[in-house]
Amino acid sequence: MYTVHPILIRRPSSRHSFRVPVDRTRILTIILIAPLDDDDLEGLLLARLPRFQALLEKSRRSIRAGKGLTHKNFWKAVAQWHKSQTVPKRKNKAT
Repeated sequence: MYTVHPILIRRPSSRHSFRVPVDRTRILTIILIAPLDDDDLEGLLLARLPRFQALLEKSRRSIRAGKGLTHKNFWKAVAQWHKSQTVPKRKNKAT
């Protein structure tokens, strides 16, 4: 029987450290990730997409540069967008 000893790993491209299980011979063991629901699965997939990470970083830089929206202006823009997307209601014709 093998005993699993987690070791601390830090990737150069990441600011986060994480533990990786290895056996007593210091060989990496299998890591299984089981999403709990669709939202969890979506988060796991998005976290691994380089294009999504690049989009997040671009947004963070924009916010740090002062180009972000205030909370009030954000919801105002959402309401305006939603209003432009709303299909006009059809009038019922009495027959």
